[in-house]
Amino acid sequence: MAKIEKPQSPVWKNAQRYRARFFESRFPLCGTYLVYVVEGRKWARISQGDLVTKDNRSALTRFKMSIKDWVKLPSKERYDDRAVATVATNSSNN
Repeated sequence: MAKIEKPQSPVWKNAQRYRARFFESRFPLCGTYLVYVVEGRKWARISQGDLVTKDNRSALTRFKMSIKDWVKLPSKERYDDRAVATVATNSSNN
């Protein structure tokens, strides 16, 4: 079964996970996505991550946008996989 992981390149070492909404045609993504973001001084690097299967690793959409545009995005919030996993294990629906 395939899963999405943080890219392995050293550029993505300090990447943070965000849930962000992209609704401008100049970006290659449109809609709400979970993305990895590296914030720099002038640019924000965005990646959906790498799709990893048992014997293959392929990069999903990656692009960069100016840090001003990243700050102006109307809806973005940090996403913590561990918090979501804790809620799932503590849920009474399981």
